[in-house]
Amino acid sequence: MFGYEHKSTQEETLPSTDTYVDHIGRHLDVPVYNFSQPGASNQTILRRLMIALEFLSIKKLKALLILQWTEFERYETLLSDTVYTSEDWPWIKAWAEMKNKSGSSKLKDWAERFYKLHDSKTLLFESLKSIKHANLEAQASGHLVINCLGDGWHLDGFENDPGYVSSESISSTSAYSTTLREWYLDNGYALDQTLDQEYAIEAYRNNEAHPTRDNMILSLLWKHITDYNWWFYNKGWSHGLKNFCVEKGYPIGPQGHATESAHRLVFEYLMESNQFLNVLDD
Repeated sequence: MFGYEHKSTQEETLPSTDTYVDHIGRHLDVPVYNFSQPGASNQTILRRLMIALEFLSIKKLKALLILQWTEFERYETLLSDTVYTSEDWPWIKAWAEMKNKSGSSKLKDWAERFYKLHDSKTLLFESLKSIKHANLEAQASGHLVINCLGDGWHLDGFENDPGYVSSESISSTSAYSTTLREWYLDNGYALDQTLDQEYAIEAYRNNEAHPTRDNMILSLLWKHITDYNWWFYNKGWSHGLKNFCVEKGYPIGPQGHATESAHRLVFEYLMESNQFLNVLDD
C-alpha cells in the first residue's frame, strides 16, 4: 500500500504516488491520502487508521477507505522502552525488532521474549480483533470501507482447542455459560468427555471445525470480518496483493515489493468488469 521500492517515495520517506490506489483516485477524479507505513502490523494499521479518521473529521471529508491488511505474525504494542530508541516510538513493532531494526539489544530481547510467549493462534486473534475494530470505527464515522490483503495468510498448522464453558469457578447456570453452551450445541460441537470426567470442566469440541474457528469467539470474529467488503483477487484468505502479482508474473522489486508497473497492472485488473465499484454495490 505504501509502494515500497518506488522512486516517488523519496527514499521511503513518503508514500508512493504510483500505487494501485493512486490510479483508482485518478480514475475516479478524487484525492488520495495515503496513511500507510512499510513494515507495519495489523495493530499499526488500526492505529494509523484512527489518525486518518481524525484527519477526515478535521477536514470534514467522507472517504472510501482501503485497508490493506498484512501478515498476522507481525505485532505492535505500546512500550515506554522504545522512547528515543525505535523508529516509531512509543510503539514497538515486534517483528522489526526481532530483526534488530533499531539496533537496540534491549528491544530485540523484548521482541524475542514476546514471540516465545505468543503463538500464531494468539497473533491471529489479535489481528482479527484489529480488523473488526477498524471496520467498526470507520463505519461509525460514516465512511465506506474495502478490505484486502497485502500477503496471503497461512492458516495451517494450528492446534484444535476445546471451547471452555464452565467449571468449579464458573457457574454452569450463569447467562455467560448458558449462552456459550447453547451456541456450541447449536453449531455441532460435542462435550469433551475427558475434561468433563477427569477435571469436572465443561468444554466443547468440534474436530471438523478449522482450528482458527474452534471456539465461539474466533468463529464470531471470522463471521463479522467476512461480512465486510473484501478484495481477495479471487483466491481467498491465502492470496493477497503480492501473491497475485507473483502468480500473474507482474514485476517484483529486489526487496520483494510490487513495482510501479505491477501496481498499474493490479489497477487494470480491478477495473475489469467494473469490479472495483461492484464490491461496494455488494
